[in-house]
Amino acid sequence: MSLKSKCLVGCVLLLLVSICLEAGAQSSRSAKKGGPSERTSLSKTSQREKKYIEEAEKIMLSKSKRNMPFQVLQSMEDGCLCLEGSYDSFFDEITYDGNVFFWIDATSRFMADDETFRKDLFWCGTYQYTTVKDLPKTVNKYTTDRDLAILIIRFNFDLYDDDDDEEESRDVDDDDFEITGTGSGFFITKEGHVLTNYHVIEDNDIVIAAYDGGEEVDVAMVIRKDAKKDLALLKMDVKSVPVALGVPEGVQPGRTVFALGFPNPELQGVAPKVTMGIISALTGMHDDEDNYQIDAAVQPGNSGGPLFCADGQVIGVVSARVNDSYYVETTGTIAQKINYAVKAEAVLSFLKEDPDVYRLLKRDQPSASSQEEAVKEITRSLVHIITVE
Repeated sequence: MSLKSKCLVGCVLLLLVSICLEAGAQSSRSAKKGGPSERTSLSKTSQREKKYIEEAEKIMLSKSKRNMPFQVLQSMEDGCLCLEGSYDSFFDEITYDGNVFFWIDATSRFMADDETFRKDLFWCGTYQYTTVKDLPKTVNKYTTDRDLAILIIRFNFDLYDDDDDEEESRDVDDDDFEITGTGSGFFITKEGHVLTNYHVIEDNDIVIAAYDGGEEVDVAMVIRKDAKKDLALLKMDVKSVPVALGVPEGVQPGRTVFALGFPNPELQGVAPKVTMGIISALTGMHDDEDNYQIDAAVQPGNSGGPLFCADGQVIGVVSARVNDSYYVETTGTIAQKINYAVKAEAVLSFLKEDPDVYRLLKRDQPSASSQEEAVKEITRSLVHIITVE
């Protein structure tokens, strides 16, 4: 793993590891609470965090623009290409003849080409795209969210403690970077589109995603979500390995299926976990035709992960387990292996609302020779989704 990858993984996954260590370390911390060594460690950590933020702000402000006029040239699914403008006081008008840049806060869902704005823009790196002449072009990248710009710059410039400083890093001040939830997802195109559940990301428009076996961490933009179907589409600026997503032929109750994801990472660790079961019913709760009922074991954190067959075809998105207390109150009995997954039919209907993404779906038939190979192939496409504030 490269040094940059170590830093990126360290800054996010270290927080998950620290949660895993919390229970075991709680009594030890209580015994030392208020001691000189603990106060010194916290002080050093706070000083490092402050220094990192100051360095990120310095980098950001060196290229940021205040109350800059600009015009949208092309709205895209993960942001907008814009043209920088300037105010001419003599003619009392704004002209748009400046540099092209990328604005990550807006997408084609909300923005139209040729729209004009005046905003504070905070620099957060560079963006590469392909021109109409099929040539790569790199431009500056901006956001209107100051905190987001600082977070992205800290990722890009390795402004976090390295893994080697693990003991001190466990005491990082969560006020600056707090994990609010985790879930699973998976790549569905080679261009970095990720599918997950709506309830995994909810109102977040930007999340952190770890992929490639945890070797890489990046920012993912939420470009489409549907609360009713419980689905969300994310976009990362990476090349990825997509799954083969499709409607299975002749599926019947009893068919063997697998669930893959990151259940309870604070207890079970951040390595992906696979469970096996069967399709219990072709409908979900209250005979919902958009869902399967499955008995493969799933836990919080599995949500958004792939449901797939032994040949490697993904046929659904793991979405929920029955609420135990609700089930007891309703039936008077304890639920046993009652879980649900959104069917591929509902997923494809959701994706058809974005034709550009739908055309990019992998059309190859899965060809795994064994269930072990299927798990290995799907793991290459798996994404650990982390929401932060």
